[in-house]
Amino acid sequence: MALSANWAGPEKYEDKIELLFSLPAISSATLFLALYFSLNAAIELGHGPIHKNFFRNPEETADARLVFEERLLNAGPEYLLKTLQHDHETAQSLTQNRDLWQHYTLLESAQMYDEEGNPPQKTLISQLRQSFAKSYGCNLHKSMTHILNMACSTDSMLYRLDEEGMGDVISGRVIERAAGKPEEGR
Repeated sequence: MALSANWAGPEKYEDKIELLFSLPAISSATLFLALYFSLNAAIELGHGPIHKNFFRNPEETADARLVFEERLLNAGPEYLLKTLQHDHETAQSLTQNRDLWQHYTLLESAQMYDEEGNPPQKTLISQLRQSFAKSYGCNLHKSMTHILNMACSTDSMLYRLDEEGMGDVISGRVIERAAGKPEEGR
């Protein structure tokens, strides 16, 4: 499966949230795991603020990781590839886009209602976790445990996925595996 420029999905925040909540649990889990491994690859091998040795302050490191996840959810896999290829402009986009950086790192203001009384905008990664918990039927705080169990169980479709299968799962398509029977996300 070739990753396309459309991988990142809809442009508007509300449309992205609608898409996340329309995914079956297995699709949300697969997307979450792809983000998790992408983030870890960028931390180890990337360039700039996402690299593990860039910040000495743990709070700045956590901020960079949160912004990276959001950028990845918004921009798609091309953003990860450019980070791993040490593209200077991409690396610096984490901190140079002050509006984005401040939106996610100034927690006090990010958690307050705006002047018009609108609630704060949640991060896409938090919305992804919530969508998984809702579709899987578990407590939000247990969602990561369930995702990892799905990935580690040899009976799970996630355990047996190849790249093409992962794309099918993320897009919500029914997958037929070696067992010969269709398997959908729960």
